[in-house]
Amino acid sequence: MKSNKSYVTPMLTLILVFGSSLLFGQVSMTVNSLADDEYSYPWDDPNTTLDESRDGICRDELGRCTIRAAIEESNNMEVPVELTFSVSGTITLIDYLYPYDNSELKANLPIEITSSGVLHQDGGFEVNNRTKFSGFRFNNMLNAIRIIGSHNSIGEDYFFGFGGNAFTNCYLALEIEGDTNFVTQNYFGIDFSGTLGPNGTGILITGIWNRVGGLEGGNIICGSTNAGISIAEGNGNVIVTNFIGTNPDGTLGLGNNAGIIISGSDDNIVAENVISGNMVMGIAIDGVPGESYSINNRIDYNIIGLDSSKSFAIPNYNGIVLTNGVRNSKIHNNIIAGNTLSGIHIFGYNEETKTSGHNIYDNKIGINHNGVKFPNGQNGINIWGNVEDVAIGTDVTGNQLPNIIVGNQKYGIYIADQFGYYPSKITARKNLIYQNDSTNLFVSPLSNDGILPPYSLTFSNNTVAGIHDTPGAIIDAYKSNINEFPASAYEWLGSTTVGANGVFTYEIFDPTIEAISVTATTSDGNTTGFSFLELITDVEREHDEIPVEFSLHQNYPNPFNPSTTIRYQLPVRSHVTLKVYDVLGRELATLVDGIEDPGYKLVQWNAGGLASGVHYYRSSMVATADQGRSFTQVNRMLLIK
Repeated sequence: MKSNKSYVTPMLTLILVFGSSLLFGQVSMTVNSLADDEYSYPWDDPNTTLDESRDGICRDELGRCTIRAAIEESNNMEVPVELTFSVSGTITLIDYLYPYDNSELKANLPIEITSSGVLHQDGGFEVNNRTKFSGFRFNNMLNAIRIIGSHNSIGEDYFFGFGGNAFTNCYLALEIEGDTNFVTQNYFGIDFSGTLGPNGTGILITGIWNRVGGLEGGNIICGSTNAGISIAEGNGNVIVTNFIGTNPDGTLGLGNNAGIIISGSDDNIVAENVISGNMVMGIAIDGVPGESYSINNRIDYNIIGLDSSKSFAIPNYNGIVLTNGVRNSKIHNNIIAGNTLSGIHIFGYNEETKTSGHNIYDNKIGINHNGVKFPNGQNGINIWGNVEDVAIGTDVTGNQLPNIIVGNQKYGIYIADQFGYYPSKITARKNLIYQNDSTNLFVSPLSNDGILPPYSLTFSNNTVAGIHDTPGAIIDAYKSNINEFPASAYEWLGSTTVGANGVFTYEIFDPTIEAISVTATTSDGNTTGFSFLELITDVEREHDEIPVEFSLHQNYPNPFNPSTTIRYQLPVRSHVTLKVYDVLGRELATLVDGIEDPGYKLVQWNAGGLASGVHYYRSSMVATADQGRSFTQVNRMLLIK
């Protein structure tokens, strides 16, 4: 004991003078051989009384310093190793290596690590605590690195200047079972030169509080045949500032099958990533019903479907998918645009997979940060089947910022029955929704507890009045484009409530507003589709604008139950007929038959006495002063009861 005390002060001085290598009592070794064979272990000379396998001098039986001799010698000494190389090339491991805690492995020269065996199963690294890897290429391995401990660093080493690692052609590149580990500036599925080398799974995380990416720099994660990142069981992990499915240049063809999958894991954060080009989805969050429901995961400030400059599309098939019982996800302040199908797809297909409690707010869906359109190929937000309690934009209590949902090739928001189930308590308030190709806001007749939109809208003395069947419901009013069909929401104007008698009123004093759309939202969060009202009359409008051509617009709403509005326009005084037919061509109704002045027209049709099905409406318009100038068109509409 007395002898040990005499070394305390000198050793502390050496630590302070010589820095981090000695801070953890490291031994420095330089690998001078690429071999890994039966002779590559630390050698103890049988002709001496010393144990050379633990003397701190890296040497195997053939006098070489191999990677195995260095790591196992440090284990024998029970001290960490600072490992560098004086050779470059490929090392084929014959078995796993287990670096001692606090070791630093630095490929200061080009070093490729691979493993032997038919399935490349004989070799890899298993890491416990506070170990660093930087600068290596791990190639053709079953499992390159498995982390079972904490505070390990895989990637960029700022203190010594070595870069991240590359993981290519591995079944599972990096497995993190431990907690509080850091993965930065690595290449997964692509090498340092940009050549694709797909892994099965890039990173599998089952621990807690791990970080992939960060202020040091994110990772490039491409080409995985399963998932770029898969998070299961653990919670509280952070995925931040990575390129997942593409690279900083926006190169196409680098996508993972799925960018990120979170399955059975809670409280994770996916933030500030570029997640584009993935073949099935950018991000999927699903539960393991009966075991875990993937609760309280956040998706914030990501670019999903575009390049990092947000100037061109790199489509995921779907942007974000939520299903299998997942609960309470937050999707906030993302740009979700340019994807092949939907920007956000939420669905439950039976009782077990019911998904609920999500908040979607302050996103741009279908456009970039400057408002340039990059349409999602189908819907901006798609909600199907057994889904409940989702707030899109502002919720019933007035919390959360709205989304901007523009330019998508089918619906802006689509809420519909599927798999025999009907979404309910889907709130959609204060969002700006316009120029989506089919319908801006669609709620199927039985979704949201079958709540119908406001009706009997009128405008007089600067006041909009209407009726809704739910007293106390919130009525949101939006500025709409009078020339855009279906109804749109370019600006949220304000809200009012439905009185006890079912009547509501809302005052509008801005003379530039030509049309409005209104929705109703009940206290339990069911929002209707839009009702539309022109505030300017046909006569007033004629003084300002005469159409330049004949046109018959698509009815709105469509599908409908039981009434719908059909709009058309006349550039000159014309004889107009407008008739409705069934699929067999039988006439059901004559809506217009007479001479009309030029202008913008509308007519309503109530199909209350008819069964659900496809119907057609046909209009013929013939100019009275020039019968050679005429127009005929047939449109399709769908009645769903």
